[in-house]
Amino acid sequence: MINEVQFISLEIYVDERGDLTEIIRHSQRFLSGIAQLNLINDPVRGTVKAWHKHFEMWEVFFCSHGKVKFGLYDDREGGNTYKKIDTFVFGEKKPFILVVPPGVYHGHIALQDDTQLIAICSHEYNRETPDEERTPYDSFDYNW
Repeated sequence: MINEVQFISLEIYVDERGDLTEIIRHSQRFLSGIAQLNLINDPVRGTVKAWHKHFEMWEVFFCSHGKVKFGLYDDREGGNTYKKIDTFVFGEKKPFILVVPPGVYHGHIALQDDTQLIAICSHEYNRETPDEERTPYDSFDYNW
């Protein structure tokens, strides 16, 4: 697995009233703080949103509805996972969180209609000076 990336299985607690999935706890220390929370909607299966990386921001992704496939590419020169590619598939029936550090390109494809993701960010997004770099979805010879 790419250095500093974490893929953590979540437990669903079920009783007669319904169910509960804990997404993130302060004690887990994935982020130094939560600066922004985003809801990402992919209404049509097969929608690809890729690739981009952040220079400072950490992101934690959770699929609250549907199913998603994430691709990651390590663009951090000098590390022992430089140019490594990882794939993660998860969703509402297989809940995980995916922690993506700065310098790692990431993108995703919706595997079901009406897929929804929650992105928890360590920094606020600044539209005037974005903390990101983008590259086309067909980069890195990745099979979406």
